[in-house]
Amino acid sequence: NSYAILSLSLLGELNLINSSKSIDFLWSCYNPVSSGFIGQPYNSQLDTNFKISTLDNTYFAVQTLDLLMGSWSGYTQQKNELIAYINSLQMSGVMGWKLGGFKNDASSSFDSLTILFEPNLLSSFYGIKTLEVFGMESTINYPNFYNFIGSLYDPASHYFRISQLDFNNNFTNLVAK
Repeated sequence: NSYAILSLSLLGELNLINSSKSIDFLWSCYNPVSSGFIGQPYNSQLDTNFKISTLDNTYFAVQTLDLLMGSWSGYTQQKNELIAYINSLQMSGVMGWKLGGFKNDASSSFDSLTILFEPNLLSSFYGIKTLEVFGMESTINYPNFYNFIGSLYDPASHYFRISQLDFNNNFTNLVAK
């Protein structure tokens, strides 16, 4: 739904949808337990993995809600929960390359960005760009994030790997291209 709505916006055709119903649908995908958004309407009876909030789902939901709502004033609690959720996904308390990167989800047993090792540039992009919507970039631990980014730079090839555990042909690295 977010892809479709954002595409309609690019085409100048938001008049083709019922914004109120779209907003209601997107909020139905909000996980009230962990915060963040899932890929379908939240229901406590869903399988555990379907209830895992992810940065990618959260990014697109927040971008779309920001477009359609125009203001977050009626959603201050959810906004604060989302900011806390995103910040909780920035790696801290670890040594090495992972320090400062953003995981896509809080589950250690579920791989929501299949074939991409976490943290990675894509999940970090989603986290940072979502915080940007709220004007909360200042909540990022920048020294740690710079550590993460620095560890991904390959000076021999002059590019940033998608993750420390990158594939040789680098076909997954759309963010750094």
